[in-house]
Amino acid sequence: MSDMVLDALQIAENSGVSDETRRLAFELVMAMTELKEWRKVVDVCYELLMKHYLDSADWKMRHAGITLLSLIAKEFSDEM
Repeated sequence: MSDMVLDALQIAENSGVSDETRRLAFELVMAMTELKEWRKVVDVCYELLMKHYLDSADWKMRHAGITLLSLIAKEFSDEM
């Protein structure tokens, strides 16, 4: 499960793919969270945020990390 989530998130953040592909990858991640596997998704997202996004020298990566964090917070705000 974690590898699939990681792959889908990487596709969703990849600027080299079409907008439709990015949208579908993001929808896949959201669908997996709705299958009661959300804890695994949050763990993978946290790992991505800490290792790749928030400490990046590239402002675009930091911005993507903040966006990812805000989307996770919005999706799970009713469960927290």
